[in-house]
Amino acid sequence: MLNKIISKHSDSDIVISIRKKREKLRILKDASDKRKLKNKNFTIFSSNCVGGGIYHSLGLRFLSPTINLWIEPKDFIKILSYPEKYLKSNLIKEYSTDKFTYPVGIIKDVKIYGQHYSSFEELKTKWNERVQRINWNNVIVFMIQRDGCSYEDLKAFDKLPYKKKVVFTDQKYPEIKSSFVIPNSQERKNVVSSLLVHKHWYSGLTDIDKFDYVDFINTGKKGLR
Repeated sequence: MLNKIISKHSDSDIVISIRKKREKLRILKDASDKRKLKNKNFTIFSSNCVGGGIYHSLGLRFLSPTINLWIEPKDFIKILSYPEKYLKSNLIKEYSTDKFTYPVGIIKDVKIYGQHYSSFEELKTKWNERVQRINWNNVIVFMIQRDGCSYEDLKAFDKLPYKKKVVFTDQKYPEIKSSFVIPNSQERKNVVSSLLVHKHWYSGLTDIDKFDYVDFINTGKKGLR
């Protein structure tokens, strides 16, 4: 609702003031994170735009194809379970559907939802280009409990052979070692927010900023700021 109000009244003095305050808070927070970041040459695999948001905040090059898009949890886990099979195959087919206004591509049997791309060709080009940049020796994995994520998906994700992985869940799952709850990030039961939406008019920060992703990237430790 707040973002709609800001968009509608984008030229008002109040909105300009809010925007400037957000930008200042964002700049200060990102500058602090950049100073603390020791591990800089990493690939983030993310089931939605969170990975791209983190790269952007840290001012780093995108060393991952999972930028400006989202992938259903089951398909995301498939890709990470068999990276040789999926990531060495080009995004070559466009999935035709009237359900989405943005392009959707297919790699073998998984769909790639290019939510922030204007055309399939752009999605395909960027995906194939960024696959070539993957640093397999330094992988970070983020998944979010949304887009149909089931309990079975959480268990499958937990078994993936990546040291630095986290799935953001709506509640604590002690048996899911990679799970982590960000306070007040739940949209409803079993559904976590996108983690990139501003929650307060006075803040330039989002739900993912509550998670200390710099420390996680550096050490693999999961915690709040």
